[in-house]
Amino acid sequence: MGKKANQVASYSPMKPDLLLKDTDALRQRRALLSLWGRGAMAMAGIAGMTGTGLLGLSPTLSHALSWPARQTWTYAVEGRASGIPYRTESSLALSLDGGRFQIVNDIRVPFMGSQIQTSSGVWTEGKGPDPRSFNDNKRKERNAQFDPDQGRIVFPASSLSVAWVAGVQDRISLLLALTHKCQTQGASLKAGQVWRVPVISSSGIDTWQLECKGQHALDLPLGHMNAWQWDRVELPAGEAALSFWLSPQAGGGPVRLLMVQGNGDRVDQRLSKWA
Repeated sequence: MGKKANQVASYSPMKPDLLLKDTDALRQRRALLSLWGRGAMAMAGIAGMTGTGLLGLSPTLSHALSWPARQTWTYAVEGRASGIPYRTESSLALSLDGGRFQIVNDIRVPFMGSQIQTSSGVWTEGKGPDPRSFNDNKRKERNAQFDPDQGRIVFPASSLSVAWVAGVQDRISLLLALTHKCQTQGASLKAGQVWRVPVISSSGIDTWQLECKGQHALDLPLGHMNAWQWDRVELPAGEAALSFWLSPQAGGGPVRLLMVQGNGDRVDQRLSKWA
């Protein structure tokens, strides 16, 4: 299926405008690692849309998508860590092959190189992603192995083991699962709907509540897109606020992801390329 390419804006990572002292750089490294570790997520899908309504939005912004074997999303990233602004780039590559999926999320963290998070597992058109492993090259305590046959999820770094539950996701497979949910709902998707989904953390499983906030028009580095906004609601104390926007114009996956911490630190990823 052909893809629509609006104005593709190339993006080159930029160094901070100010020269940092060694102590400031070390502080920023620590803050960035913590921030990225809590904020990284994933994405997937394909299609176009027709018709316009209020503000140019399609009245039935459809997620009736097919699933190509490979897709890659690239994001221009702006953020703030410990009060220090930065710009960088992130990418996410999805592959589907023989009933298996793999998502690789590569975030170029200033002063630290790449943080690479990988989710892989079983994929079925009717069910979506069923993860079997999650790996983070910089946060080993987050690594997990899923074994539904034995009914366990194991965290090798700590030897922690918790009960596996149906539908459980990691933080990378989560948005692929959400994209699949939007696809299966199609025109019945409405603002106000809430999806409750079990998501692993480094210490076990939490139940996330994701609420659909309706359709919005976005001005992105790649161009103008219409998207469904989803927010994580009913946040536990100390958790970052998360919002993400899914658009069939970019494969049904997220075209923007925003994370905001209570102290004002933030990560804003906006789509610059899709191929």
